[in-house]
Amino acid sequence: MAKKTKANRATLPELFPGKVAEACTYGTLSWVTIRDMRRKGKIPAECFKQPGRRILVVRDPFLDWVDAWLAGGAHA
Repeated sequence: MAKKTKANRATLPELFPGKVAEACTYGTLSWVTIRDMRRKGKIPAECFKQPGRRILVVRDPFLDWVDAWLAGGAHA
């Protein structure tokens, strides 16, 4: 999966809308699940910015977490 994550780093902007995050997990986590995991503190806070009502994802910390999660190191 590391090759795919590198491709995401090259193509995604530094901040992107939350719904795009679902594609970054290669379909293993829905955006609803990601939001729930965020709320429960299972995904590091530095992975998100919330200017107002919209949640933006911070590319590098989130993709680092995705790599760890897919490798089994961050399962909650």
